[in-house]
Amino acid sequence: TGGGMPRNEAAMARAGRVPVAIPGFSDVRVVRLYTDACAKSCVRSMPAVANELAAAEESGDTRSRLGLVGLHLRRLDFTPVVQAVMAASLPLRWLDLSRNGRLGGGGFDKLFTELARHLPLLRGLLMEDCGLSHDEAPGLVAALQHMPKLKELHLGSNGLGDDLADALAPILSANKLSLEVLSIPHNRLSDRSGVVLARCLHSNTSLSAVNLSGNAMGYKTGVAFALALSVNRVLCDVSLEYNMIPPNLS
Repeated sequence: TGGGMPRNEAAMARAGRVPVAIPGFSDVRVVRLYTDACAKSCVRSMPAVANELAAAEESGDTRSRLGLVGLHLRRLDFTPVVQAVMAASLPLRWLDLSRNGRLGGGGFDKLFTELARHLPLLRGLLMEDCGLSHDEAPGLVAALQHMPKLKELHLGSNGLGDDLADALAPILSANKLSLEVLSIPHNRLSDRSGVVLARCLHSNTSLSAVNLSGNAMGYKTGVAFALALSVNRVLCDVSLEYNMIPPNLS
């Protein structure tokens, strides 16, 4: 599922023919859609997918029931696709909506609400380079609190800013999320955000990896993380590259 598409799949994508694997996709783990033509095909097929999964669950066919665990919906006019996914109540574990910035007009708030309502089993959510701003931070964090299974959150290359850190801090400190990986590079986070997030790590017991690279954090963030790491015994991977943290914090 990682990296770019294979050459033959890329050629099919340009032609609008990436296989959507519907129905009879029992062995498929991730379906990737990169063109609007494929998205339309996906929308038309979602009811069939939902029916197949329901039938598999009733028959006890675990392999079929867990067949579709991920959807990559990149660079699409993806609103109808997301709506179809929600309506079908697919048991997705991984959803990649990166590089989609066509919602606007309050669309993100609705999307966050729908994600929390219809995808309770979601373990990984990617929304990198989606044009998210500080206005969307409160709605996003509110939705996260209704995703008890979520382990990985990737929000790189947006503009969520300090509002994201302010909204996340209370629930991270109180361990109200089960997040293990938090990746928010290149999000206009200031030194204040770095300190706020570092302080959460004194009491957080789930996060094992945090990526805050490419922001505007400085000396205070460096000191705060040094203190946090002296206390936290779970965190093992911290990325603070490409900030303004001096090499010598003494």
